[in-house]
Amino acid sequence: MEEKTKKEMEAKFNTAYLIAKEELPFTKFQPILSLQKKNGLDISTTYANDKSCNNFVAVIGEVMTEQLANEVNQKKYISVMIDGATDASSKENETIHCRFVKDGQPVNRLVGHKAVAHAHAQGDFLVPDYQGKLFIKLNLPTYLL
Repeated sequence: MEEKTKKEMEAKFNTAYLIAKEELPFTKFQPILSLQKKNGLDISTTYANDKSCNNFVAVIGEVMTEQLANEVNQKKYISVMIDGATDASSKENETIHCRFVKDGQPVNRLVGHKAVAHAHAQGDFLVPDYQGKLFIKLNLPTYLL
C-alpha cells in the first residue's frame, strides 16, 4: 500500500474513532472529512460515507476488544464488576468492568454495556449470548457466568 493511501486511511479511521467516541451520528463522517480536505488534508471520496464509517468503527471495536482480551488473559488475577442502572428513558442497562494490576497500578477496563429487559436478584440480568460472548472472548472462567 502506498504511503499516501496509508495516511489517508489512517485519517479516515481516526475520524471514525472520533465519531464513535463522541457518539456522533455516522452521517457526520463525510462532512468532517470534507472539513479536513478544506484544511489541506489530501482525502479522496473513496470510503468517505456513513456506511464506511460504520465499517471502520466495527473494525476498531474488534481490534480494541482483541487488545483487551490479550491484556486480560495475560493477568494472573482479575476482578469482574457488573453494575446496573436505569437511563433517562427508564431502560435497564448493565455494565461490565474488569479490574487488574498493570505496571503496579490498578486499572479498570470497560468490557461491555448492554440494555437488558430486566434485572433482578436471580442473576440472569444479562442476555446469555451477550454475556457468554464477552466472557469467552476474554477467556473468563465459566463459573462467573
